[in-house]
Amino acid sequence: MKSAVKHVNEPTYTQFIVGDIGQYDATHNVFSLMTYDPEYEKVRARQMKNMKEMITADTDTFMEMALRGGAWAVAYSVGNISGVSLWGGQGMLSWNRLGRSPFPTSSIRTLDPTDRGYTTGWIKKAASLYGADLVGICEVNPRWIYSHVYNILTKKTTLLKIPATYKYAIVMALELDYDLIQHRPALSQLLQPGLDTHT
Repeated sequence: MKSAVKHVNEPTYTQFIVGDIGQYDATHNVFSLMTYDPEYEKVRARQMKNMKEMITADTDTFMEMALRGGAWAVAYSVGNISGVSLWGGQGMLSWNRLGRSPFPTSSIRTLDPTDRGYTTGWIKKAASLYGADLVGICEVNPRWIYSHVYNILTKKTTLLKIPATYKYAIVMALELDYDLIQHRPALSQLLQPGLDTHT
């Protein structure tokens, strides 16, 4: 099936840039602010109180939260929810190899780095196999990478250093389920056994 995505020669936001855009410090994004800014902490506390009351009072909401927890299971177990792990460099987003290969690699040849089409094709196949609806490869643009990351557990800000050898990024998009979004927060009604959520 042919993709309906429109391809452009340069980013569509370029026309709106009127000055230099520097890197943004993740310490100041909303997810970090909720852990140290007094005003955001109040909002977060109220949110958690409401969530607890809803989970206690309504079985569907309880099941929705269980589904949400399941979606985050890998991040919670392989990495952790500490900002640093989620933004890169640690946990499941470490720059280092995460585990052993499923087959011996000592005598296996390496890929030809000049054959970009072959490598790109397999990267896109892999992304599609693992659930991506769209996948593309581009040069890393530093302005879209956080300058610093904030660890919500230690409350410390650290410089985000990406190895210079990483010159390209794999960008993936996953389509949200329109029906689930329309029925939020009662999404569990659409997940009853035998109910088709894609019609």
